[in-house]
Amino acid sequence: MANMVGMLYTKAGRARAVERRVTSRAHLIATSYRLALSSPQLLAKNTVPWELRKQYRMILYLVVAAGCCVVYDMLIHLVAETYYADRVHLEGIALMDEVDICFIRHFPYVVLLSMVRFFPGENGSSPLYSNQCRGLTIYQFVANEALIIAVEAVLIARVCAMFNCNRPVVGLVIALFAMEVAAMITILAFSIPQIQFNPTCLVTHAPSIFTSYWCVGRHFQVILISISQKGSSVLYILVRDGMWAYTLIFAIMLYNLLCYRFMDSPLVGLCFWSRQRRRSHVCLNLRRVSYRSDESEGTTLELLGSIEFAGRSMSVEDWMSETVIISTAGDDMT
Repeated sequence: MANMVGMLYTKAGRARAVERRVTSRAHLIATSYRLALSSPQLLAKNTVPWELRKQYRMILYLVVAAGCCVVYDMLIHLVAETYYADRVHLEGIALMDEVDICFIRHFPYVVLLSMVRFFPGENGSSPLYSNQCRGLTIYQFVANEALIIAVEAVLIARVCAMFNCNRPVVGLVIALFAMEVAAMITILAFSIPQIQFNPTCLVTHAPSIFTSYWCVGRHFQVILISISQKGSSVLYILVRDGMWAYTLIFAIMLYNLLCYRFMDSPLVGLCFWSRQRRRSHVCLNLRRVSYRSDESEGTTLELLGSIEFAGRSMSVEDWMSETVIISTAGDDMT
């Protein structure tokens, strides 16, 4: 009997010891959080839990990988873009088009490099205050919004060209675009003050309204792609104009929405990379089509002209030839 009582007492003592260790560990983590947020100088490597350092490394690796993809994509297409830029000038907006291309091509990796530079290091070498983390988040979303406006301008110009600048269509598209930008800015203004960060400036909590920020842009792009379909199959449009790049950003932004909703881990770097890639590829393909059309038929692709594309009856060989049929106001040249 005495042995049984002794064994029970020993087990109870061990359980209390384990409970004390767990409580002490939780208290240590909570204390390190409070100290790091109140005094960033104490954010040293031994005070940051391993889970936080692992999350930081994952986000940092994604940002660096996205920056490498941006630079690689720019280098492998530099010759083609220079070649077609010197030979094809879209009438009416040549200067704006060149500025837009330069902005989309080079701004993303500047943003990514600056994000790597100002992100707090996991060893505590460059800790940031909570308000500095919020400032870094504001910087990311301002850059993101600028890229959204520049990229969607391509889709809007494309719709205007396909409908010969039809005033009701253009007015509807511009009104929807203005509503989208206003809604996204409003959502950011209400959401960013409520975002919470951990000691390494990773988002640990985002308000539920913030998920609608990603939904607004996706709805507008679906509307633009639906308008620009105009009797052609979706697959034909994706292959002909390089619109597959827009489906890539749709998938990434949807995954980003799920990350914010369930894991609070945004893929900001991949968003910058995908936007840069989709816009540059669409412009490059349109310039290539214009150059081939001008070289073979002696015509010029006017952005503000009426462009009619062949429909579903085209063969696969015609799909890949990237041939367009240019028409005047209502008269098809077949």
